[in-house]
Amino acid sequence: MSDETKITVTKLVADGSNWVTYHDRMLWAVDSHGLTEHLTSSTITQAYQDAGNVGILTPQMRWHLDQAAVKQLVGSSVLDTVFNTIKTGTMAKDVWDVLKKLFEGRTTLILVDLGRHLQTTRCTEEDSVREHFEWLTDLRQQLAAMGKTVPDSKYALILMGSLPPSYQPTLSAISVATEMSGTTPTPAIVTKLATDEYDRRTLRGGKAQDEAFATVADARRRGKKQVECFNCHKKGHVKADCWAKGGGKEGQGPRRRGGGARDGGAKGDAAAGAKQAGEKDANIEAWATIVDVEGEEGEETPHIPAMAADETAGAEIELYDSGASRHMSPFRERFVTYHKIPARPITTANNRVFYAVGAGDLQIQVPNGASSSKVLLRDALHAPEMGLTVVSIGRIVKAGYAVQFEDRSCKIKRGGSIVGSIPASTNGLFKVEHALTGMAAMSPKHVDILTLHHRLGHISADSIRTLICSNAVSGLQLIDDFPPFTCDLCEYAKATRKPIWKEREAPPADTFGAEVHSGVWGPLPTLSLGGRKYYVTFTDDFSCYTRLEVLRTKDEAFGAYKAFSAWAKTQHSAHIKRLRSDRSGEFTGRDFTAFLQEEGTERRLTTHNTPQHNGVAESLNHRLLERVRAMLHQADLPKNLWAEVINFAVWLKNRTSTRVLGNITPYEHLYGRKPNLGSLPEWGQHVWVHSSKGSKLDVQAIQA
Repeated sequence: MSDETKITVTKLVADGSNWVTYHDRMLWAVDSHGLTEHLTSSTITQAYQDAGNVGILTPQMRWHLDQAAVKQLVGSSVLDTVFNTIKTGTMAKDVWDVLKKLFEGRTTLILVDLGRHLQTTRCTEEDSVREHFEWLTDLRQQLAAMGKTVPDSKYALILMGSLPPSYQPTLSAISVATEMSGTTPTPAIVTKLATDEYDRRTLRGGKAQDEAFATVADARRRGKKQVECFNCHKKGHVKADCWAKGGGKEGQGPRRRGGGARDGGAKGDAAAGAKQAGEKDANIEAWATIVDVEGEEGEETPHIPAMAADETAGAEIELYDSGASRHMSPFRERFVTYHKIPARPITTANNRVFYAVGAGDLQIQVPNGASSSKVLLRDALHAPEMGLTVVSIGRIVKAGYAVQFEDRSCKIKRGGSIVGSIPASTNGLFKVEHALTGMAAMSPKHVDILTLHHRLGHISADSIRTLICSNAVSGLQLIDDFPPFTCDLCEYAKATRKPIWKEREAPPADTFGAEVHSGVWGPLPTLSLGGRKYYVTFTDDFSCYTRLEVLRTKDEAFGAYKAFSAWAKTQHSAHIKRLRSDRSGEFTGRDFTAFLQEEGTERRLTTHNTPQHNGVAESLNHRLLERVRAMLHQADLPKNLWAEVINFAVWLKNRTSTRVLGNITPYEHLYGRKPNLGSLPEWGQHVWVHSSKGSKLDVQAIQA
């Protein structure tokens, strides 16, 4: 399987509730790489046989490699308990068959359970019709994902039957309208009319102003508060959002704080600090009681308005919100008591997520006419990435205070006396702005490591931690409670090829002609005496013996190879079994390919743009050119003698030892006798050449 495209498949949950979707996604992923036959066949298929060899890989080798890739894909997409059951399969088809046998039977039970919930879930008079319909839609989509489609006509009847009795006039109107038009009610019509009626009742009931501050997520919680998770069997969330083992978000929830006595540790310190703060200033009001900040695994994620995520330069803003579930603030210096907590997600109404990293008692100034009151917000969350402080109206009410929205102001009362009065802004929000002063304006910005990685030009995570921890930079504080991350942009921009070993790992050939390494070099900028500018080499892997032919054009390489093959047959009775070369056109042409097939010679081509795989020929070219340059410079001869020099260099190479053969030369290894270099001249030296020209009194030799 190619590494160029990564394959990812949604993980199969433990109870198989997403089996149908997982099954289809797996088939799509495998088919995208043309490997579907590995899930249906245990033996090599005809398609692999017809494709023949690909480089050095035979059909059987490619079949086994692709088998391993498919098995790895399946194994990495299931939990460990499932993997231990399927790992005994030797072939991909065996693994896939065992997996299907495990989960196809479970799908029926889950379908029955989901169908029962869809049929029996009812909306009470106090619940939100909008959120009730959203919950039913989610159940319907889960059924569709498992292959059970609920028709529109049936789903419309389910929606109508789930409404409270007080909606009977609306249902009658829907029935009359559909009968008069001769059609059946559709889910869209039922949803539209029922939600419109719900909105009218809400406005008539005087709830409009209060609900203007409630977030979308707060309504969602009211609709799901009685929902039971099929995975952990706790209420308040569905399986797809479950953090427990086997859930759709397994392991993604906040961690519990461990160790210490139940009333000690961080919570004990927080309580003690709050008590001291209360003794210090008896006039400070305390809103809401201290609760366990970490919460249970099933505790819902706090939700706040979208504007809480916007940064506010030069001002400290407090927003009084009836939809917020907790007090939250980005201003660490405002906390009277404080302790760190595991990073906890907070979601805004526009689905932006940031994290609370601490908790404690927060002191704020609440306006009350011309004066202001100091108020202590108990158990507030510290979320450094937020843009403002959010004061939860719900927490204030729980603490025993009364909140009234009247005369474009939010009045907070206790025992008949007004504690605070927050006027409404021009856009109807109840917020208070304070100018930032002193250290508050210079407080460091809290960011997570992935955001800093992007902002700092994709430097390494270790470099980021060193910068922050060594105080080499200021104005930043790192949130580092997350596992190591993977940056797709870095993989795209910084990817390098795997290293190629310079040392050979495979054993050498055992006979002459078993494998031959070949390569064409050129063009040279200077033509030889014969008008040639290329050369081709053929090196036997067994003896390391090399033959070289100079060429006018690269297409003459085919003729040179035929001559080398004939020399090997005639002089050494050897047939060339394998020819290793690069993918250049002179080795892959039609005539060359046909000749290799006639001779029964296997072709071993290198990977594209990887000359290192033809290392013997490439290394030989490098060493030959070094010797050519040295000898031409030594003899001070013109460059157009390069062909003569390189032929002499090959002659010497065959008669000198190599590291592969040790204390034996290629010539001796091939011919069985030692070369005699006793009369070897120095290349380029001056010699006397006999001349028959001239008279008997003229010189008989000239110097050359």
